[in-house]
Amino acid sequence: MELSHFEFMKSNRTTLLFLVIIIFGALILRLVQLGAVPPGLNRDEAALGFTAYSLLKTGRDEYGKFLPLSLQSFGDWKLPAYAYVSIPFVAIFGLNEWAIRLPSVLAGVVTIAITFAIASKLFNRKIGLLVALLMAISPWHVFFSRVASEANLAVFWVSLAWLVLVLVSQRSPLVILFGLFLSLSILTYHGNHIFTPLIFLVFCFTYRKKLLAKPWGYISLLLFGLIAGITYSRTLFSADQTKISGLLSINDPSVVHNSIEKNRLIANNSLISKLTANKYIFLAEHFGQNYLKAFSPEFLFVSGGGNLQHNIPDFGNLYLFEAPFLLLGLFSIFYFKHKSRWILLLWLLLAPIGASLTKDAPHSARQFAVFPVLPLIIGYGLYTTSEFLRRQYRLFFWSFIGLAFIINFILFYERYFVLFPYKAYAAWGDSYKEMVYKLQQQRIHFNQVFVTRPDFSPYIYYLFYTKPNPLRVQKELVHYPDTSEGFSHVRYFDGITYEKNNWTRELMVPGRLYVDWAESVPSGATQSAIIITKTELAELKRANIDTSGLAIGSVVTSRLVDTVDAPDGSLLFYLIATYNGTPSAEFTP
Repeated sequence: MELSHFEFMKSNRTTLLFLVIIIFGALILRLVQLGAVPPGLNRDEAALGFTAYSLLKTGRDEYGKFLPLSLQSFGDWKLPAYAYVSIPFVAIFGLNEWAIRLPSVLAGVVTIAITFAIASKLFNRKIGLLVALLMAISPWHVFFSRVASEANLAVFWVSLAWLVLVLVSQRSPLVILFGLFLSLSILTYHGNHIFTPLIFLVFCFTYRKKLLAKPWGYISLLLFGLIAGITYSRTLFSADQTKISGLLSINDPSVVHNSIEKNRLIANNSLISKLTANKYIFLAEHFGQNYLKAFSPEFLFVSGGGNLQHNIPDFGNLYLFEAPFLLLGLFSIFYFKHKSRWILLLWLLLAPIGASLTKDAPHSARQFAVFPVLPLIIGYGLYTTSEFLRRQYRLFFWSFIGLAFIINFILFYERYFVLFPYKAYAAWGDSYKEMVYKLQQQRIHFNQVFVTRPDFSPYIYYLFYTKPNPLRVQKELVHYPDTSEGFSHVRYFDGITYEKNNWTRELMVPGRLYVDWAESVPSGATQSAIIITKTELAELKRANIDTSGLAIGSVVTSRLVDTVDAPDGSLLFYLIATYNGTPSAEFTP
């Protein structure tokens, strides 16, 4: 008995040691070069960061709303949980890339530990360690743990809710936490407005004895219903309708025209065409196609999605060697009639539903709800394959798997940490960060500053990197009227006007600094001289442009004063200045 107890304690210590090594490795993998890879913040990260900063300083968002449950932001109506979770990190580390990404890093790493605990309880500790290792180095999980990802935080809440059901006794009041954690996922990510209620029903059926045995379970269910109801009433059924409708494929006019109206016209609007070319048939076909794409080998194992803010170019969301073990894992849990087989299968099947309704499926962020079930199934497939083999072949099997791990991980490391910052540079915000710094250096010489493409929300990078008083932002931020899709773009703040440049006219107005994408600037704009005529002066006045200091015969010159370059040397932004007369040498590049 003493020996058995000793072996048990030794086994526990060994398991704990391996788990600590895996967790520490996962943390390092998610922290190294965190501010540089991905290269700068995307605009959603910058918006969440400044919102957290504004809430910290004033208790209000950039629109002046007090402790909002829905963030208007760019008119995309973000959910608030990530911004609120980020507040202590911004308070401690300041407003920077690390502060806004660190909550996602920690959520991702803790989810690995949670998944280990779940797998150990459902299967055994060996499978638990294997699953933890798979998640620790998963390209999909690493990617979203290194950005300010609402989808990643939502997976953390759902996993935590599942852990409560797996570990907590039905007599414990801690069962209440199940409803709390699960409802927080609805406050975190829009995709969970669909996925969470569905997985809630699966949880309720699977763990009905635990949830209905004592009052704590009923309280947990009521708590979920209360928080979810309040959240839906304040988001999904009100402001967020703009966000939701903009994502749905059926609300895209071009899609409707090409798939419905065009087909009806070709068929002379016949009865058959009305029966086959309508929004219900289209939605069913589109959903079915997108749903199947979510499980395609190309999306999962070969090239991932096409969005550089969600994927590494030409690299799968999972490692290629994991593919057979996903199938073997699914087969094994049903072949051995494992008690968790239905929750694992239903989770896997429910996760892509929300993404399949949208225009740009398959979508790596919207389908991220498939975690932590994917590594659980793959880990189980690896383990059962090993157990099926004779002992003399197991060493060879695990040697092969270990070699596959190493080769795939090296490929991932090179694609992500070395090549990705170059290939995806223009899709991320590092160029905007440099642009803001160079704009700040140059703007003191000019009366007016103009930054192009307000629909790209360049203002949010200015707010993030210059950190103006949020009270000023709430009072002075000037917006364009909302677009027909409901999006909100900033027109003016702090002496900077955000509008599309009309280069035919802009080069005739001195004392201005223009920031534009290099591809949009005509070749002559970087160095020109224009003599103002009577016609041109009249045109400027008709456009309500201040012409003081200009007269017929005035010479307005333009010069390229700075650039923002990509790592490969290509030009991204031009900073172009206009002068009355010839500029002095200090202003020339």
